[in-house]
Amino acid sequence: MVTSGKVLCGTGWLDDFSTTGSYDALGGISRTQVIFNATTMENGIPAVIPLPQRGDAYKSQMRIGQYKRCPGAAEAPAIDKSNVWTADEMKAMDCKEEDRATGNFK
Repeated sequence: MVTSGKVLCGTGWLDDFSTTGSYDALGGISRTQVIFNATTMENGIPAVIPLPQRGDAYKSQMRIGQYKRCPGAAEAPAIDKSNVWTADEMKAMDCKEEDRATGNFK
């Protein structure tokens, strides 16, 4: 591939950023992944979180320890409560409503 007189294939951008792709039921697909350093905002300026503090920062922003999620708990409770289980149903399925993936952080 030649653009503006430069050969892009040898730069690593096209052959390292992604793969040539694959095919699924809808046709051609390609997957990419972008990784950023752990950052926080200090006075409106992004700052890298030091490595020893990243565990605490992660725990304050992520939901962890949700091992007993009920069926349908990846979504907010439906208006008709079809994905909210009774206490007896949760006991039978060994799941907890507080492990729902949505809602306010505690």
